[in-house]
Amino acid sequence: MIRFRIFNFILSKILAFKRRIYIFIFGDFDPYPKHKYISYSPSDYYLKKASSSALKLDLGVENIGNDSNWQNIARKKFTELIHYNENLQGTVVDKMQMPIKGEYNRTRYIIKFDERYHIPVDIIKRKDIENKKGIVICLQGTNSGANLNIGKVRMPDDYRKIYNGAALALQAADNGFTAVSFDRIGYGERRESKYLLENNNVSVDLGYHSLILGSTLLGDNVSEVSAVMKVIKKIISSTLPIWIVGYSAAGTVALASAAVDSGVDGIAVGGCLGFERDTILKRRAGGLNNIPNLLDWFQQDAQVSLIAPRPSIYIAGVNDHIWPFDAAEKVVESAKKVYLSMSAEEDLILIKADGPHTYYPELMWPAVNKYF
Repeated sequence: MIRFRIFNFILSKILAFKRRIYIFIFGDFDPYPKHKYISYSPSDYYLKKASSSALKLDLGVENIGNDSNWQNIARKKFTELIHYNENLQGTVVDKMQMPIKGEYNRTRYIIKFDERYHIPVDIIKRKDIENKKGIVICLQGTNSGANLNIGKVRMPDDYRKIYNGAALALQAADNGFTAVSFDRIGYGERRESKYLLENNNVSVDLGYHSLILGSTLLGDNVSEVSAVMKVIKKIISSTLPIWIVGYSAAGTVALASAAVDSGVDGIAVGGCLGFERDTILKRRAGGLNNIPNLLDWFQQDAQVSLIAPRPSIYIAGVNDHIWPFDAAEKVVESAKKVYLSMSAEEDLILIKADGPHTYYPELMWPAVNKYF
């Protein structure tokens, strides 16, 4: 028995070594037999099913009425699908001044939604500028956290991301805006700290848990954005325009927030556009973009169209391996018809970036500033 166990142990180590060699050379290790005319891969079925989805509220569906009527119907359905909570209310329970580098001031407000539900919200301004152009909510994607907004390093890869332009709140302040920064659910100071084990992508856990509770992770994120907006209107101004900026997953949240909440005056986002059939159904899921029954009704061009006639600026890299420019172009081209019908075609802007999935502040801020 002992010799048998030793023999099996040696064989398993040899196979493990072989697997590593295959992955190193070929990028994959697949020990299973291949069947030329038989499909076993689950994605084949899911993509086939997605291609035949009815899309009952697609932009091309006739007899819905004019575009304003379509917006009312589609917005109601989208809020239902993501389980958007427009009644989420927060209260400021603490306020403090927090040091920040250089010529900036940061005031932190602790917003309470429940006994076990708080969000730290930072207001960042330049000391030498009035910052009265408008309010910009700065969101971070699947990164270490909102610390990137103020150029603060917490994790090793933060150095690279800040170098590439992650300090959105400082950029907003430099451009004369009052910047609002807070960690999205599961990131930064709001990271999960109670699980014994968690997935590498924290939104997977959060996404499934929100589904169990009858919500969606995207809906929870969007509900928070709206609730924070209500508070900052009281803190800062009820008349200044409010924009949201962010890249990747943050762009997804900003886009959905503007689609359901008319209090968002405009967005400037990057690395987040592409039809579901061409993007998220062709790669591993993160949990944020996965909305039950979404493709029974519409794709992402509907979200973009729900923002019309308000300004929406999109940046997409030609070499973006997740949300490439070609995919974004298809979405914008489809949504353009609603903007055109509202005489706002110039307010739907797609900017091509000659690069990968990253920040492009040199392209974003000039486009935003044209509106102020």
